[in-house]
Amino acid sequence: ILMSDHGAMKLKKIFYGNAWLNKIGLLSFKKTPSSFSPVKENQSILKKVLSKLGISHATILRVIEQTGLGNYLPLIKKIVPRRFQVSLPRENLEIDWSNTKAYFYSNDGKIIINLKGREPKGIVDPEEYEEIREFIIEKLKELRDPETGEKIISAVYKREEIYSGPYVEDAPDILFLTKDGYGVSGIKMKSDVIIGKAVSTGGVHYIDGIFLAYGPGIKKGYEIKEAHIYDLLPTILHIFNIPIPNDVDGKVLMEIFDEDSEFAKRKVKYVDPSYYEKGDGEKEKLKSKIRELKLKGKI
Repeated sequence: ILMSDHGAMKLKKIFYGNAWLNKIGLLSFKKTPSSFSPVKENQSILKKVLSKLGISHATILRVIEQTGLGNYLPLIKKIVPRRFQVSLPRENLEIDWSNTKAYFYSNDGKIIINLKGREPKGIVDPEEYEEIREFIIEKLKELRDPETGEKIISAVYKREEIYSGPYVEDAPDILFLTKDGYGVSGIKMKSDVIIGKAVSTGGVHYIDGIFLAYGPGIKKGYEIKEAHIYDLLPTILHIFNIPIPNDVDGKVLMEIFDEDSEFAKRKVKYVDPSYYEKGDGEKEKLKSKIRELKLKGKI
């Protein structure tokens, strides 16, 4: 089995999430002193000067982006002295939590509401939570590329629409997907540029990954459709003839097996998760199967 945990796509433009939340009035920034490198005195002085001038890693990237020089970024890195690059303050802004109601969790489509009683410096009252969440969702759906006028968000979800189980409360409050070619950045940057050209021509994660299977009992030349990453666990356990915990997501991909194969004829077995806590030898059985595959040179 060959699989990936995500796909990849060409990156054309970046949606600056925290800058957007700042623009719609849900996030505030405040200036913070830059940390200085203790390694070399001259580097510390340079970093201090750059900080005083308001020159940071983020501002340099913004200039490159706005001038359309993103394709030349590798060349720029070669020309600019290394001493200058390492001296650039990485951030000259930080989030002002006392005036922030929502923020981006990371460089992808995840937004956290700064909820009082849950977040360390939460300010949003529980009664206000749903109103803010609905406001953000509607604003995301309206978001358009200023150059093309096209909407850049393909789907938006509340966490309970995606996740289930006892740990839903630990998930981001809002999740969304961008259209092809659009990446997301949570960089702390106060800017009028909300959607800008990518400073790098590299790739970005994509929702569609790959899944291939080959070997005895597997259909040849069959194109599988609608497979999900969470189908891999039950499928692999079934191949090993190991019972599947009945609380896992996903299903056994029976369609990939030859009709006369052992895998296709074997009934899928489900057990309560407590089955594995009782120590019924399944761990040893799995280890034995892995050792067997190693001896045969399969893994």
